[in-house]
Amino acid sequence: MHFWHLVPCDSFSTENALLELLSYEETRKFCSFFSQSDAKTYGLAHGFLRKLLALYCAENPRALRFALSRRGKPSLLTDSPISFNLSHSGTHICIAVCHSSLEIGVDVECIRKLDELDGLLRLFHPGEQNYIRALPKHAQLHAFFQLWTCKEAVVKATGQGLYQSLQSFEVQFQPEVRVCPSNSEQPHCSLFLPNAFQHTSCALALIPASVSPGRMRNIFDPNRTVFHGKKH
Repeated sequence: MHFWHLVPCDSFSTENALLELLSYEETRKFCSFFSQSDAKTYGLAHGFLRKLLALYCAENPRALRFALSRRGKPSLLTDSPISFNLSHSGTHICIAVCHSSLEIGVDVECIRKLDELDGLLRLFHPGEQNYIRALPKHAQLHAFFQLWTCKEAVVKATGQGLYQSLQSFEVQFQPEVRVCPSNSEQPHCSLFLPNAFQHTSCALALIPASVSPGRMRNIFDPNRTVFHGKKH
């Protein structure tokens, strides 16, 4: 699994090069944002996603085509050996890539003050509510966002998104971070908390996919340089 956490630099030439990779539909969405900063982050995130996936697949980034599942999870339209997921918040962009024998979900959130923290907690599993409410007040906000990114990463990995109830599984942090399903339909899921930038929280979730191992290629050789940058 490769994890990329990016903060765009203020380089006009770099921004233009990434925005030029967007498809017609992506460009339309880019132009539809009311906020210029939101538009910029969306455009750079999807431009870099194309550039990155093209390097993994040895394809032209403009030639990549994406499909959406019934619940909106993206995948490469061609028979691809990789799974991927994208998340962005504020100026932070996170991309996770892994073998197609796994489904992956990633979520990043900028930690910010919330007026209705107690109300939002009611969306979570009772065990998670008790965990956060038992913490000192000064620790609850960070714990909430850590939990939120874990929950989002899991439902993105399953492909259900917010169609899946956040109370259908419990994330526990002691003795280690793990997912405890509330019913037998929740697939086995592994959670990871990569080091995030200051004032952000990030989580990755991996679940087995029903894919033949024959589709995989050795693209995760640690001796192979895929892209010059920071990866975990």
